[in-house]
Amino acid sequence: MPQHRSREAIITGQAVLAVEGGSAPHRTQLGGCDPGSDMGKYDSSATRVQPIFRQLLKRDPSGATWLPDLLVAAPRATRLGSDLLADPGTLIDDGKARFEYPAPPSDGLLRWLIQHPQRMTWPRRKGVEITYGPKTQERRERLFGRHGPLAQGDARDEAIQALNKNGAAASARQWWAFEGFTSVDLCLRTERLVLFVEGKRTDTLSASTDWFTDRSQLVRNLEVIGAVAGARAAGVILGVEEKVAELDDQTVAASTPHLDAEQRAEIVSRYLGQVRWRDLCQAVKIDFALLPDTNE
Repeated sequence: MPQHRSREAIITGQAVLAVEGGSAPHRTQLGGCDPGSDMGKYDSSATRVQPIFRQLLKRDPSGATWLPDLLVAAPRATRLGSDLLADPGTLIDDGKARFEYPAPPSDGLLRWLIQHPQRMTWPRRKGVEITYGPKTQERRERLFGRHGPLAQGDARDEAIQALNKNGAAASARQWWAFEGFTSVDLCLRTERLVLFVEGKRTDTLSASTDWFTDRSQLVRNLEVIGAVAGARAAGVILGVEEKVAELDDQTVAASTPHLDAEQRAEIVSRYLGQVRWRDLCQAVKIDFALLPDTNE
């Protein structure tokens, strides 16, 4: 077991804690806050996403009567096209999670990080480098060049071979996975569309991994939803209490060093924009005033 556990800081109202650098996530408080902090108290998943969408799913499990209204409420929904907006399909109950959906990391970014360890930063806690289990620690030290260039090359080859064999979908708890799984607040799936809803209240968008802090949580979701959607259309809605700073080209570029301009444009096209919770509730006929203010 590691002496300290790594925080893969993927923010979804609260942060997600991933151990051994890329494991299946579990919850911790946002930014390392204690459970009594306001950020935990006003957790957007517990006080916004789940109360709203559990009501909607109970009202109509198919989504036919409310999913089109939800999409139209997003300011950039026209990116999906008029045909899809009019008929996004009916929700699929495939046994997979809808709330706290575990989305795997980007295969491309995992590969790029392995090949560019000099662009990563070893995570610290209270100013001290986090340490891991002996095997993980030794392999990561070798990849970071701390045991000489020959050992670094061997570690890089070993990591790439493991990624080729296992893929990002099986990267949980692997020493070479420097971006972990993220827990998406909501994932809705039809035969035509995959939609992520990411929620915010008092918290803000953050870096998605301690190893590569240029990686934006929102950009990460815009990228990984493509792998989840496959041939289907994909979109990400950001639900907010009040509008936050909008996604810009600089953030997208910094978050995706493994992508070219055309690939970046493709992931940005999946962004459907910010919707205030109050406006979202009005669009789908939910009484905003009845939502819980805190998760206490």
